[in-house]
Amino acid sequence: MEDYEEDVNSLNSKGLPPAYVRWFPLMSPSEAVPIEGDMGKSTRPLESEQHNDSMFKEYFAPCIKLALMFQPNKMDGDNAGAAVTSGTYTKQYAYVRLDQISAALIDSSRIMELLSFSSRGADLRMSKTKQKTRFSFAVGHLQLDQQSLVTTKVPVILAPTPVKLPLPTVQFMAWKDNIRSINMESYDYVAVHVQEMDLKLEESWLFDAWEFYLEVMKRREARNSVWQQNNKTNSSTTIFETDQISNSVQKAATFLKEDKKSKRKKIYVRELLLGFMKINLSYFKSSKSSWGNLEQSEEALVDAGHQAMMSSSSMLSVQQSDADEYRQWSENMSDNDGDEGSNYAHLISAVFPSISEAPIRFQERVITHVYESEGDIWRSLKSFYSAEALRQIYKIVGSLDFYGNPTMVLTSFRTGLRDFFLQPSREFKHITKNPSRVGVGVLKGTLSLFSNSASGVFGFLSNWGATLGHTATMLTLDEHFQRLHSEQKAAQQRHYDRWKKKGFGRVTLMVTRPVHDIVFGFGLGVTGVITEPYRGAKEDGLVGFGKGTAIGTIGVVVKPFVGLSDAFAHIMESIHDIAKSVNLLEANIKPIEKYRLPYVFTTKRMLLPFNQVNSRSAQLLLAHPLDKKTRKGEEVIVASEALHMGNGIDHYIVVTPMRVVVFRLKIVDGQGFITVNLVWELRFGKGIRVASSVGQRGHNGSILYVSRYTSHKR
Repeated sequence: MEDYEEDVNSLNSKGLPPAYVRWFPLMSPSEAVPIEGDMGKSTRPLESEQHNDSMFKEYFAPCIKLALMFQPNKMDGDNAGAAVTSGTYTKQYAYVRLDQISAALIDSSRIMELLSFSSRGADLRMSKTKQKTRFSFAVGHLQLDQQSLVTTKVPVILAPTPVKLPLPTVQFMAWKDNIRSINMESYDYVAVHVQEMDLKLEESWLFDAWEFYLEVMKRREARNSVWQQNNKTNSSTTIFETDQISNSVQKAATFLKEDKKSKRKKIYVRELLLGFMKINLSYFKSSKSSWGNLEQSEEALVDAGHQAMMSSSSMLSVQQSDADEYRQWSENMSDNDGDEGSNYAHLISAVFPSISEAPIRFQERVITHVYESEGDIWRSLKSFYSAEALRQIYKIVGSLDFYGNPTMVLTSFRTGLRDFFLQPSREFKHITKNPSRVGVGVLKGTLSLFSNSASGVFGFLSNWGATLGHTATMLTLDEHFQRLHSEQKAAQQRHYDRWKKKGFGRVTLMVTRPVHDIVFGFGLGVTGVITEPYRGAKEDGLVGFGKGTAIGTIGVVVKPFVGLSDAFAHIMESIHDIAKSVNLLEANIKPIEKYRLPYVFTTKRMLLPFNQVNSRSAQLLLAHPLDKKTRKGEEVIVASEALHMGNGIDHYIVVTPMRVVVFRLKIVDGQGFITVNLVWELRFGKGIRVASSVGQRGHNGSILYVSRYTSHKR
């Protein structure tokens, strides 16, 4: 490598092509674990390339020396030669690289960010000669994250399926024949390929998105109605003039439509390649507490209507403009629409069950000699993929968790059976050099068959147990218990996933979770005999007392059964995880985490520019609220600062109108999570005075003193 010159403008004495030679930092795969919301920083080295290996901040950091050589493109005739014709020279070449792209969908009326889109490594290239134009486009990684829910089961909505050796998520290539593209667009090849994707939808997020869509449509309808009303009142043209104008417009539109249709070029594609595509569809039920966003949206509308009425009382009795009329109409919407949306959400939630990884496959297709207009090609592709998706409805039905997800059992057994025959056959070709490899192949195949079959069966039993527990919960007729049970399951699943990341033994979790389920079911079943009649009498008097007595009596029998069903489901789930972990053929691949944390709103519903420190501070405040009744958006950030203490430890100082708090964050190497400790907190209140001062600490340090005093009235 030392033979290459680093100067790209000269060649060395040996005649070798110029090269870009640098030392590039490396990162251990065990340390490149994604962390939620860090925008990919944890999966790549913090430093860039250097001229020498001794120029890195960490002296013993792993690195590699690479030489990037630049050679002319002989295919397009960059090298002048006798055999190269003038038609093969590259006339135009364009290269665009977009390292990171991010976009967000924000609902300002409810003060929340619904979703965020992010892509990394977008690559666009185009080269043109007299004969051909080559165009290629690739996206290294893209994903959609949901941002509206604080505690969620699926933070990532759409992302590529994690694999050991990832490829670009989207690839597109087209070769255009410039000579034939005179009266039509002629292409030699057009190819599209999309990697396997995971589509995970959560119930509460869908309701939030639906509410946002309804609100946008209502505001658009209001704008159109106000515009039409003003046109009617301010119109000065006669009926005859209006009809004449409308007829002229109609004739002009017809002429333009026919002229556009006559000039529309058709497209010829000699070979259209549509790669194999697979989408794993999942639908998750949400806990009842997650529906608080719907209630917050209704409260926001009520507040908006109240503010609109207050402002209208102080306005002068003058004619309103279009914007004023539209704003008054939209802000004074009735609450009936919100109630209907909430009832509709509850109805859908009660009927539609959850789905786990329904495999929707679109087979590879090669179409030759395509000759249609652009619109006809798009319609043909749309009908093809729609028909392919409809043919696989049975896979979605078979993936319902309501009756155990039998599709998962069949898929797991098929995978194990394939490995049982395929692994020995792969090692059989090495029998002459190393006969023991055949035995290793047989062992791997047998272990894969056992692991996949056991994980499929125990996963099926786990889903059945969860279905029995959910059905029994509905039979209790106790809405308070149903809400507690839903919240308990969601919190328990979050803790279970966090414990698995921290490396807790699966056997330990297999014991602790069922014990908690049984205590929960039996405890609420026994105490419900007393608490339910009291709660009913407090709300509805004698009638409520009778209803509460009936609910408490039913709960004595049904609630313990709920605990036993949940315990059975969690035991089967733990055995499923253990059986899956012993498979040596499946690599331990970390799941994809949320790329970016949500945007932050401040006072008066103002959206702040994105800042990583503010977003992390907002998440910390939500995880450590002032009290359990504090909702999202009630405590806003006045100022926040992150102090990097070294060794993966950061201190976050957050100031709000209610308190000053200091958090300690530590990144656990190789685990993909952050430990958080609330170090210090000072709450504001009536009669409390806060004073601060800065002092010196050592030769180069400083320290901030914060004191709190309570003033007493005399």
